[in-house]
Amino acid sequence: MKSSKRNMTKRAFSKGYYTSHAGKPKAGCPHFVLQERQAWLNGWQAGRVDRVEGKHFSKLL
Repeated sequence: MKSSKRNMTKRAFSKGYYTSHAGKPKAGCPHFVLQERQAWLNGWQAGRVDRVEGKHFSKLL
């Protein structure tokens, strides 16, 4: 199994980042587990900052 499938916190962060970078709202967070939800929201915020600054997926490459 790939490590991205095992580490749900890291995966939630990246999914939130990509969601934000696509211009979608943070109200669409699919997670209910507190740790994963917080990681998703942190990723969403990081993606939002990068999107406003004009960066292209710099945090995840």
